[in-house]
Amino acid sequence: ESSGDTFRIGLSSSFTGGTAQEGIEARNAAEMAIAYVNANGGFNGKQGVLATTYDNKGSPEEAVKAAQKLIENEDIDAAIGSNSSAEMLASGPIFEEAQVFTIGMGTSATWMQQGWKYIIRCSVNYDFVADEVAKMVSDMGITEMAVMKDQQEAALSFIKAFETAVGDKVSIVAEESCEADDTDLSSQCARIVAAKPQAILMSMTSNDAGYFVKQIRQNGYTGLIFDKESYYANLAEISGWDNANYILFANPYVTYNDISECDIDIMHDFLERYIDIYGEIPRTEIGYRAWGAVMVIAEATNLAKSTDTEDMLAVVPQIKIDGLGGTMDYSAGDGEPYHNVSRRAVAVLAVEGTAHGFVVGGGAVAAGNDHRHTEVIPDALQQLYQRTVHEKRVGAVPAGKFPHPEAAAQQGIAVLPAGIGVKHGRPPAAGLPPRPAAGRGHRPAF
Repeated sequence: ESSGDTFRIGLSSSFTGGTAQEGIEARNAAEMAIAYVNANGGFNGKQGVLATTYDNKGSPEEAVKAAQKLIENEDIDAAIGSNSSAEMLASGPIFEEAQVFTIGMGTSATWMQQGWKYIIRCSVNYDFVADEVAKMVSDMGITEMAVMKDQQEAALSFIKAFETAVGDKVSIVAEESCEADDTDLSSQCARIVAAKPQAILMSMTSNDAGYFVKQIRQNGYTGLIFDKESYYANLAEISGWDNANYILFANPYVTYNDISECDIDIMHDFLERYIDIYGEIPRTEIGYRAWGAVMVIAEATNLAKSTDTEDMLAVVPQIKIDGLGGTMDYSAGDGEPYHNVSRRAVAVLAVEGTAHGFVVGGGAVAAGNDHRHTEVIPDALQQLYQRTVHEKRVGAVPAGKFPHPEAAAQQGIAVLPAGIGVKHGRPPAAGLPPRPAAGRGHRPAF
């Protein structure tokens, strides 16, 4: 049990290199969350403190050293594990051996399959996401895809899960890879375009995703890109907003370009606090994960009425709180908070601007498909949308108007099956069903 009147939380992340933005936002959000919990009763009455942070430097080896320093030098009572699954896989044994209550931010299934007792997750398991993306691909009638991946653990794990989910229903006509810090992907892009896929599956973990999107568009590919995770605002800044059109993903939350786009109370509160303190809106989702991790730690101490690690672990299956991506529910007993990914799935097209006109509904979809098989993609999108309108009686809704925690997204969205949204940059076309009333989210647990 923590000694004295403080409860010390360690944070493992990278603050330099290609994922520096993610680590900095995680630290910012963790500090903000701890201050919020402290102002609302603390960690079972104790004041939380963020321990000195050590830079993982984007390296699993450095992540191990940083974890050792947190344990040996900082006397931590709980830890927030890295958003990099490779770093989490490497540092996990250190936290486990020290019996530190740890919540990892990474998304790969692998590190949660190690049989660790003291480690749970605050983010979504991308094996669950892979199943949802596979359903999207199937519903659109896509049978030939190209794959672009980097060599990080989370990227490789997602591709494996996706290929298992689609089985022999999808042929991979090209498969290219790179390192996470690569910036010149022109050769890979040329080979993918030459293979003429109906769609591309992108499984990348760093700024390489932004460079890939920019260069694949420059090589003439104008079709759909399925992403393993939300396409962060900082990536769209690398690729260019117009190049970020027609990217789809399934994820509990998205990044916002401006706070005015968000009409979900719990997320708006978070963004408002973040901007007030740090002067800018988060450009990645990692701050969301860090905030959630602190809230789960606080809930564990309060449910257990104790800051003892074993007592906190014992109440984890009782934890069910409103998170920024929906309900964080640990009742399944597997340490995973988000199971029903499909209910929060969001697919994004036309991330910014109106370069491609209306994406769904009303009329033809303006997308160039001259290098692909006919117009299977826009046709499939429109058919999915129209079928859902008739069967589910839902229509286009503006950004953030989904009843939280069902789904959330930026700007204009048209609802597709299983809660998946397709983003477009204009209001719905005339003749579409009326917009549902705006849904409002719940306040945080504290």
